[in-house]
Amino acid sequence: MVMKRGTAFMVHETPEVLIKLSSELERRGYDIRYVDSPGSPHIPKKIPEGSLLFVAEELSGEKAAVKLRMSCHQKGIPFFIIGKKSGEIYAPMDESSLFRQLDEQLEFRKVRFEYSRLAEENEAMQSFYRNLLDGISEAILMVNLDFEIQYCNRSAEKLIGGSRKTLLNQNLHRFIKDGYKVLNHIYQQLMRRQKIGGYLITVVPENGAGSEVNLNADLIRNADGNIEGLILAMENTSFQSELFNRRLRKEKLTTIEQLAGALAHEIRNPINILSGRVQLLKNDLASQGFDKSFHTIERQMDRISTLASQLLKFNYSQKDSIPQIFSLCQFVSNFCENHRREFENIDVKFDARREKHENILIEADQYRLEDAFGYLLETLNRNLPPKTEMHIACGKAKSFSAKAVVEIQFLLHGRHDLEPIFEPFRLQTHTENHPSFGVAIMYTIFANCEASLSVDAPKGNRTSIRLQFPIHDLQPEKPTRKNVHHRKKKSRRTAQH
Repeated sequence: MVMKRGTAFMVHETPEVLIKLSSELERRGYDIRYVDSPGSPHIPKKIPEGSLLFVAEELSGEKAAVKLRMSCHQKGIPFFIIGKKSGEIYAPMDESSLFRQLDEQLEFRKVRFEYSRLAEENEAMQSFYRNLLDGISEAILMVNLDFEIQYCNRSAEKLIGGSRKTLLNQNLHRFIKDGYKVLNHIYQQLMRRQKIGGYLITVVPENGAGSEVNLNADLIRNADGNIEGLILAMENTSFQSELFNRRLRKEKLTTIEQLAGALAHEIRNPINILSGRVQLLKNDLASQGFDKSFHTIERQMDRISTLASQLLKFNYSQKDSIPQIFSLCQFVSNFCENHRREFENIDVKFDARREKHENILIEADQYRLEDAFGYLLETLNRNLPPKTEMHIACGKAKSFSAKAVVEIQFLLHGRHDLEPIFEPFRLQTHTENHPSFGVAIMYTIFANCEASLSVDAPKGNRTSIRLQFPIHDLQPEKPTRKNVHHRKKKSRRTAQH
């Protein structure tokens, strides 16, 4: 920030005689502009505030000079008469008086400039801290000793449910359950030099249900050390609970991975030994009619080997990465296209409107999700008749929770009793075609993504499976001729009204 300089207009035919006066004015913060006549276009019609006007004596009687003088008088701009040859000031004061007055004005301008500079720096600093506090997830409030709100950040506005303007000077205890009792207790504890951290309270906004928050508080003191109020920081416990649940699910999944690897090795070693012994017995007793029994034993051993392979597959699958944000509909479409040959019994067909819902995004680990969909389609492939038609539809669904959900619906042609197969974690229940361990792993991965799978009872000649994920975000729709035309038509209608 630079102090603004004034302008001194010199109306004189011989600027050389004004060198001394010009240098004195420049030293006092003025820019010099020489003009040869009072009617010159170089003199602006609206002379800037803080300017000075000097006119030569022989030119001061001209009509343009008289008009200019009257204009300066109306606007409070000093007008001086100077000699043609000497360049000295004649009226309305002498040079010494003018310079003394300009020195006083210069000091005043310096003080005013310093005040403006400090005010601008203060505003910039306040703006910086406002933006800093508005970027914090915690709700920050400052109240006076009457518990009236003096400041609140953006998170506090969302938590309490009001704008900053409407919340200022309102009593905070209105928005807290048993507010006056709670705030008075906190104040008394702080006065006894007790720390207030993690204090659980219930915030009750004007419009909406109450929510539990953790409260931290401290006293606000002025420069003299006197207490002026309280500063409060409130953190929504639901965010912490969500982080805790995510961590717990990840730890559970890690534990299952470790158990899966250990169990796979413990199962595979005795199975290999048994397989060798059974083969020897089969050769020794080949003529004694035990072929059917050996076939049953080998089939059950194959089932156990399959289970061990699934355990190893789960253990050696890609480790947890940072969750990605992606389109669920596009992910399912790409997965089915890439793995179509692996599931020969299923004839997959997609809903023609799936592109309409590709803007719906979820947050999950794509590597894990690929494993889960692999288990899902592998289970269906083993338990459905050949060439069973399956239509896949995607879109937003009704939700009974606070989060919006996106639903993938697998609509199978024909009546199929799938509920026993997808009964979660019932490892003691097996189907003839597929052990349910893969289904249990699938449920574990879906639970880690906060997804839920349900199998509807067959209706008519249709059986459906529903898979729901919480929506993370919605991308803007891709512009098409149809929706662009619709928006233009809507905007024209709005303009007419």
